[in-house]
Amino acid sequence: MSRKNDAIGTQTRNLSPTRTDKLILSERDSLLVLDLLENPPEPSARLIRAAKAEQALDEIVAFDQEFGLL
Repeated sequence: MSRKNDAIGTQTRNLSPTRTDKLILSERDSLLVLDLLENPPEPSARLIRAAKAEQALDEIVAFDQEFGLL
């Protein structure tokens, strides 16, 4: 399991999809998470570009699968 520090200095871990961890948050952090869920920030231009690229790739793969190209 690898660890890295994110932009705000908190430690994050890359977990395998088969592992379940319990995360204990402080009251302040719990309120921050709830606020972000209720009021998410606007997506950045980079995120919008990535979503459009993913959608285009999905359409290409679906087309290729429909016509037996994959």
